[in-house]
Amino acid sequence: MSQSAVSQQLKALEVRFGRRLLERGSRRGVVLTDAGRQLYAECRELLGRWRALEERLKQPSAAIAGVVKLATVYSIGLHQLPPYVTRFMRAHPQVKVHVEYSRTDKVCQACLDDAIDFGIVAFPLRRANLTVLPWHEEKLVLVCRPDHRFTREVGVIHRRGRELGAAARAFIATLGVQM
Repeated sequence: MSQSAVSQQLKALEVRFGRRLLERGSRRGVVLTDAGRQLYAECRELLGRWRALEERLKQPSAAIAGVVKLATVYSIGLHQLPPYVTRFMRAHPQVKVHVEYSRTDKVCQACLDDAIDFGIVAFPLRRANLTVLPWHEEKLVLVCRPDHRFTREVGVIHRRGRELGAAARAFIATLGVQM
């Protein structure tokens, strides 16, 4: 920056604050006034804080990192979960997601054994030491062959449009499925 540009900036600051910031004398050269010393000290502190902020912002953020271990049943893990895993990994590239596929009872046991962080199952086993959080609801439909024993005991919905009988409705209700 040229001396002329510095002089213009200094003059602009003196006008802005309504005070002289420098004493210009032939014997001692250029000396800060009290206002100039105060401005200099505050500006140094501000610049120091600015540099510290720049350094913090240049550092990797406190991004989520690590490994997520989850277990799920095959039907969910192979069909419903993949888009969620993909979206999560795009949002959190420092996280490695490890998915295991198993039966519901094994998924629940893995949770109890702390072998996984969490599990996703279709019909969670209700246990006092497991927390069950609803995630996704779907209607389930019972499908069977026309010669299956359920069709002799009770009616079921199938290709021919038979109605479900009381026993089948009760059985499905025990699964928590609303009809």
